[in-house]
Formats: sequence, C-alpha cells, structure tokens
Amino acid sequence: MKAVKVFDLETAAAWATPHDAPAFVQEWFEKLKISNPDKSDEDLWHENATLTPETGKIVAASIAAMDERGATFQQSWKADPSDKTEEAALISTLCRNLYKPGKTCHIGGHNIIEFDIPFLCRRALYLGIAIDENIHQSMRKPWERNHIDTMAALKFGSWKGNVGLRAASVMLGMPDCKSSYHGSLVSMHSWKEWQDLGDTIKDYCLEDSKVTLNLLIHLGLNK
Repeated sequence: MKAVKVFDLETAAAWATPHDAPAFVQEWFEKLKISNPDKSDEDLWHENATLTPETGKIVAASIAAMDERGATFQQSWKADPSDKTEEAALISTLCRNLYKPGKTCHIGGHNIIEFDIPFLCRRALYLGIAIDENIHQSMRKPWERNHIDTMAALKFGSWKGNVGLRAASVMLGMPDCKSSYHGSLVSMHSWKEWQDLGDTIKDYCLEDSKVTLNLLIHLGLNK
C-alpha cells in the first residue's frame, strides 16, 4: 500500500476589489465585464479572481494522509485574505507537511494536476517561497511522477469536462462530501465574509481532503 498525502486549497480574490489590483488585472476585468453584462462587478470579481494565481490567493489548505500501514493523519490551516504574510506562512507550512526529505510519499488530490499544484506553486513563486521539486515534479517524465489525481482517474483518458468530487462520491455510494457544509461557502463575495467564517473554512477544506482520500482508496489508487 502506498503512503499518500491528499491536499486541497480554498482560494479568494488577491485584492478586495479590482480597483485595488495592478493595471493588467483591471484590464482583464474590464474585458470580463463586457462578456458578462448581467452580473454585478462584485459578484463577477469574486467568482473569477479566485480561479488563477495571478488574481487569486490561498486562504485555506488541508491535508488528509495515510501511511503504508493504514495510519491516518489530517490537518488544516487558514490565512486572513487581507494579510499577505499569513498566506506566505500557510504555503510554507503546507509545503513542509506535503514533502519531508527522506520520506517517500505520493501526493494526491481531486484536480490537483490542473488546479491545486499549479496554483500553489505559482503563488509560492510570486511570494518568493521555494517549492521542492518533489511537490511540483514539473521536470519529470509523466511515468516518473508520483501525483495521484482522482479527477484524472475518473475521466479515463478523456480531455473533456470535469468530474465533481461530490458527484463521484454520491454515485459510488460514498458519504456525501458536502453533508455538513454548503457549496456557497467557497463563493464568498468579500474578504470580510471569508474572515467571518473563522475556522469553518478550515473544516470545509479538510472535509474535501478527507473525502478525496476515501475516494482515492475506493478507486484502488493507493495500491
């Protein structure tokens, strides 16, 4: 059985409003408004700025892990979106826990290849934080990497569409991964709403990691 550390990120807009952002972001947002005339500036900003590391930032992260003997470990962290130093500290802590020198461990997640790993690594780059090659593995050949992506596994080679974590869990008869929390929690419309969530966002993030680990095991990806 493989040792696996599954992780998940929650992201928010990197600036409270587009008017606080650099010129290139404001130009991007003006184009976005043209193609979405029916949405308010606030909704449009907080729905879209969270999706790329150039316009978004990490506000919560979690790990759910299992070692070769089946022992489990889990932890989550959060950062105030208004404080850049907290995001940097969160990223550093997450990376220290994802990879420890001398220990072989696979890194897992749901859509980590397309989203979480690139987002994490580019945010770290922009904040001046070194990321160990064992996390991003971008210079390795595909067969040399030890990433386990449950979404990629569920797509069975297809390049089209995504497979939601909740949908896959329900269809496979697993506990509903959003049974205690609302999906709207990850679509907050302001920094203040993120701050008001307190530890709830950590719990939400950790739930995703735990369900993803269970899904990974259910699919036999840890063997």
